[in-house]
Amino acid sequence: MMADLATAYRPVMGKQLNALTWLPIQVDEADLRRSLEAPFLCYSGAVTLDFEGCALSLTWSSGRSCTLGPMAEDSWRPGTLVEVPASPEGPWGALLGTTLQAVTLYGHDSAPGRIVAARHEVLGPDGPAEFWIGVGRGRSMREGDDLVACVGGAPENAKELKPLTPIGQTDATIS
Repeated sequence: MMADLATAYRPVMGKQLNALTWLPIQVDEADLRRSLEAPFLCYSGAVTLDFEGCALSLTWSSGRSCTLGPMAEDSWRPGTLVEVPASPEGPWGALLGTTLQAVTLYGHDSAPGRIVAARHEVLGPDGPAEFWIGVGRGRSMREGDDLVACVGGAPENAKELKPLTPIGQTDATIS
């Protein structure tokens, strides 16, 4: 799984982020829509990062534990997920038009040797920024069957996360 996710990120490195689409399950749609301008989001489903010429969709996958990975066509039944574009207002909209510089994949003791989070470093007209996509609960990234996203800061349990694989132009670490 780690190699799959690292491989999935390589084509989008150095590309501009054109759109960010949340893909919640139907039952989570209303709560997600009410939270679109919040810096932390937590819901069951997936997310699509639409870069120039290439899109990358991420979701949780289950096995021994629920971990982060690229979304396969058969990850969700047709009609299960609802497309909710990221709000152009607030912290998520500020990421649109930025260029992906680096990604670091992280593990957690709750899922040894498996990926639970990805930290994205981007560069835009206003300077560098970061956002995280992972699995977990609430504001923490760890083994779990919810998608967790945060922008403008790290997850609450960032000190517990263990860097596994840096991808891109810099060797990213937790700030």
